[in-house]
Amino acid sequence: SVETLKIHNNNLVEFQISENLSFLDVSFNQISEIDCSNKSNLEYLSIESNNLENLPTRIWDSSKLKYVNLKNNYISRVYKQISRLRDNLQFLDLSENNLIEIHDNLAALYNLEILKINDQKPSLIIQKNEVQNLLNPVHFKFLQNLSILNLENSNMNKQDVCNLLSYDHKNLVQLNLNNNNFNGLSKTDDQLDLGLPIDIYLWNNVSEIKILKLRGNGLRNLPEVIFKILKNLEELDLGENLLFYDDFVEVDFTDGRSKKGKILKCSVPVSCAQKISILPYFDRISVNLSCVFFRTVLFASERLWALPNEPTFVVRMFR
Repeated sequence: SVETLKIHNNNLVEFQISENLSFLDVSFNQISEIDCSNKSNLEYLSIESNNLENLPTRIWDSSKLKYVNLKNNYISRVYKQISRLRDNLQFLDLSENNLIEIHDNLAALYNLEILKINDQKPSLIIQKNEVQNLLNPVHFKFLQNLSILNLENSNMNKQDVCNLLSYDHKNLVQLNLNNNNFNGLSKTDDQLDLGLPIDIYLWNNVSEIKILKLRGNGLRNLPEVIFKILKNLEELDLGENLLFYDDFVEVDFTDGRSKKGKILKCSVPVSCAQKISILPYFDRISVNLSCVFFRTVLFASERLWALPNEPTFVVRMFR
């Protein structure tokens, strides 16, 4: 009997899972409901880009599931029974849905390595500017096996980031926080604190990160502690923030010793305090930098220094 089945782009509106299936991919169809009752052999399930409004019926009966991809549907809630998948589930993609609630029991998925809940779509229930962060401190506390966490466009504010960093995530190597709302706690323009937490103990909980994405968060400062603690950092995206004072320039650099082409990607304009403050720590990232000349540089201490002929190293910059 068939154990592996892949049916893409066939305009299926319904599908019945056979009991012997262990691998099922029915992505890019028109399925609005699918029943996993008593499907105990299922280990891989992908129903990306269909019309699901709820999780597959009794998906928790498929306790062997390791991989679940429900990206780009219309799912609004994740119920408490999700905890029944805790023994084996390693990958869960709920991105691009209409999620308004994720039950705390998601925290029971102690084997989960990859979690994506980014880019929830506005709906009749909730508008785009009302989308709230879906993960609570209890999720961050117990999902400690995560290696990849995508929270792009999740309306996280600075307190949510603090909650994330408050717990041990030493397995985390990729963290995507692009296009969030780090100034969300501010009530007036005078109270804006467009930055990230500076507590060294918080960043120490994610010290193994290699890829950190912070694009589009209105950041005005970048904690120096990031470069002290994140010694394995290979890629950093700071595009579309407020870290600039002057015009952009472009400078390339690569790791000349390992020849692996490791690139640290930043979008930092030339007179950026944080750009200069990271210089002492580039040796820990193991990169050889090109250098340019600046007439004026703003240091992290917010003092302005005139350096008419001093070479200053910069990261690669993008418009």
